[in-house]
Amino acid sequence: MLVLQLNEMMGVVRECPYISGVLDNEWYNEILSEILSARIKSSGFESLRACMFFQLKKNHERIHRIERRLSSLHVIPDIQNELQVKIDNLKNNRFSLTYRNYLFELMVLGAFAEKGILVSIEVPVGTNESTIDGLIQLDGREIYIEVTYTTQELFEVPKDEAIFVSIEEERKQVIRKIEKKMLEGRQLGLVDGKPTILVLGLNFNGADDYSTGLAWDDIMSDMKFSNLSGMITSKYWDFISPKIYINANANCQFTHNENSKLKELNEIIIQNETNQDEEDLHNLMSLYRQ
Repeated sequence: MLVLQLNEMMGVVRECPYISGVLDNEWYNEILSEILSARIKSSGFESLRACMFFQLKKNHERIHRIERRLSSLHVIPDIQNELQVKIDNLKNNRFSLTYRNYLFELMVLGAFAEKGILVSIEVPVGTNESTIDGLIQLDGREIYIEVTYTTQELFEVPKDEAIFVSIEEERKQVIRKIEKKMLEGRQLGLVDGKPTILVLGLNFNGADDYSTGLAWDDIMSDMKFSNLSGMITSKYWDFISPKIYINANANCQFTHNENSKLKELNEIIIQNETNQDEEDLHNLMSLYRQ
């Protein structure tokens, strides 16, 4: 069954010129070898090296979404050198869970490119060769975008029982992630006089929407984060169903038109896209947060 799923998946991948450069024949042969080795051992197939296979084998729409967004990035002439570095980073991490860090950033930037608002990537800021992940233009004004993914896992995914998770730990996780990108000398902390957005990917073993909302309340009330105009979060590494947070106390606030366009952008990205595999996983976790 797994070999069949792998072959069906590769049939889709090979029709996609950009993602097939990452999930190439070398990747296919490695995953196939691991599946066949597991058969010989008569044991269940568990492999971190096959993490991308597990995420894509039953969800070919995800493959098309990745390809569509990578394609949107490839039509912007001035970003091709920087884009290739990001794709190479993804390829170099395709056999580990760290692929999510690199693919999430590409999916975010690709979503903005797909909607025609991405201006540039790896934009210089400050005087020490620091860069911001992306620059978009909304209602005629440039907005700096920094993308990050919460790789820290605060708990194990339960297999057959409920677990208790501290909301306080989840709240702190979000704040620490924002601090890492925001405070003095950090990427978004170097932007002066223009609006900024942090795009934050949430993993299923960490902060959820509720604890993120609590963290955002703290962010808005703390002036050390006043350079942050807003935040966009998504529970999915392919950046669907995003949620937008606006900092009403930011030094550089969004205009009414920009707020409206952000909401429109959010609705366009959602487009009723769901990911049943991960939704089911999330429901099965049966977490009781305290």
